[in-house]
Amino acid sequence: MKMRTLKTSFGDIQVTFEAEYYAENNNLFISIIFWEDGEGEFWNDLTINLGKCDKNCGFINTKANGPKIIEWIIVNGLGYLTGRIKNVDYCEYPEILFVDSFIKEIGC
Repeated sequence: MKMRTLKTSFGDIQVTFEAEYYAENNNLFISIIFWEDGEGEFWNDLTINLGKCDKNCGFINTKANGPKIIEWIIVNGLGYLTGRIKNVDYCEYPEILFVDSFIKEIGC
C-alpha cells in the first residue's frame, strides 16, 4: 500500500488505508491506519455509514477527521465530491466517489 502524509493537529503523520464493506448495506468502509516506527495502528474511520451509496462512494467522516479531510482527498487524487451531503447532528458529511486506482490500492 502507498504511504501518504496527512496533516493533523498533532503534526504530519504517515497513513495508509484499509477497506471493508458495511454488513448492513454493503457500503464501502475505509479506515485510516497511522504508521510510526514501522508499526501500523488504527487512526480513524474515513467513511461513515449514513445510507446507501453507489459503488466506490462513501460519506466522509468529517466529524472525526475535520472538514479539511475533503480537500486532502481531492488534492491527493483519491476521489471527487458527488454533490450529495448528509446532515446529522449539526455536521455535514459529503459523499466522495473514490477513483478506481485508489479502490484497487485498498483492496476493493
